[in-house]
Amino acid sequence: KDPIPEGAKYKFYIENTGGSYGYTETVSRSAGEPETVIYIENDFEGFPPNTHPEGDQKGALFATVAHEFKHAIQFSQNRWRSPSGAFNWSEMDATLMEEVVYDDVNDYYHYIKNGLDSPDPYFESIFYRPHRGTPGAYWHVSWMIFYSEYFGNKIWSDAWQMIEEQNSLSLDEALVELLPEYGDTFEDSFIRNHLWHFASGSRAGDSNYGFEEKRDYPYANMEDEFSSVPLDTIAINDIEPLAARYFEITPSSFDEGSIDVAVDFDSSQVGIGLLFYLKDGGMEEVISTGKQKSQVYVPSSFYWEDVEKVGVVVGNFSNSVRSKELNMRVGKSGNSIPIRDPKFANLPEEIKVYQNYPNPFNPSTNIDFELPRTAQVKLEVYDVMGRRVKTLANGTFRGGTYSIPFDGAELSSGTYLYRLQIDGMSITKKMMLVK
Repeated sequence: KDPIPEGAKYKFYIENTGGSYGYTETVSRSAGEPETVIYIENDFEGFPPNTHPEGDQKGALFATVAHEFKHAIQFSQNRWRSPSGAFNWSEMDATLMEEVVYDDVNDYYHYIKNGLDSPDPYFESIFYRPHRGTPGAYWHVSWMIFYSEYFGNKIWSDAWQMIEEQNSLSLDEALVELLPEYGDTFEDSFIRNHLWHFASGSRAGDSNYGFEEKRDYPYANMEDEFSSVPLDTIAINDIEPLAARYFEITPSSFDEGSIDVAVDFDSSQVGIGLLFYLKDGGMEEVISTGKQKSQVYVPSSFYWEDVEKVGVVVGNFSNSVRSKELNMRVGKSGNSIPIRDPKFANLPEEIKVYQNYPNPFNPSTNIDFELPRTAQVKLEVYDVMGRRVKTLANGTFRGGTYSIPFDGAELSSGTYLYRLQIDGMSITKKMMLVK
């Protein structure tokens, strides 16, 4: 909403602001005049450096104008009323505008890391303390930047329009209502937001996944880093509302099999994000969220042999309720996870391969098998001389029940063998084709 009435002029005062970049104030006004004015520092001498090509002072001026004018817009939309108009949310929003309007200034880097060229996160930032909940004023601006970059800047315009109509909404609550219109949910986007924070600085990787400026951002602090897949249950401290905890797992040469993760919790709410750093340089994510149940289980189609490392984000997408009693299990070959997530209640308990049906058959039959978890599966048919006749399946199958058809119309009558290889285990059975 434009804070300048049609035909009016907006007043900026340039003066010594006593060490601040600037500030916005309400004023008594005549009809048709703006309700706010902006004060801006007059020389910016001694202020932190930035990356503007025309110098630090001009960069600071540009960032301040964008920041303070956003405060003027906020006032015109909700009178700076809580919750969205309160300090933490409003400063996050105004700092976002510095990046949106003047992308080449990057003065906000000082809020997320210890200096323009430092790889270290600033102690108030999400990168330093992801376990501290959002909002967090200037230092959580990266949380806002995620939504601008992933969905486009219009999402924040739409959110503020919604807040103007429903002043009791916080910015996160506006997103809860708004994101289905963008084809997403707040729960999933919140976990992805933290995966982007994970994939910054020294963990930026070689792909385009994550923030546009992720290589200039700081690294994120981990709860724990593992040099092999942990076999034991990992106890996780409580997670505050709108916060997360990060883990990094680098597999050893002995770690094999499909990658899956489960988190047991107190039936409040939990989201899990897995970020796979593939050996071919790619980066892929898998996200699952849940509430009012005791476990969230996340299967994947990736194998420990194929990844350099895996990032794990365990997040709390509620803005009011802590997530408690959290325990994480990580799966691999020989270390399967007890699955209690109701979403996967119908998964088989063990690998089973059934006799084909019908048998004998003419000319077609079905070969059924069950998988308790994701596995690499190859199903081949051989004649009695050991010659391969046909490959019926070769790829990654998620846990579940499968029925693979086999058509023997072009084969002669006789005995055939079908062999099912599942993650290195081989099962062979006979079948009879009678024409």
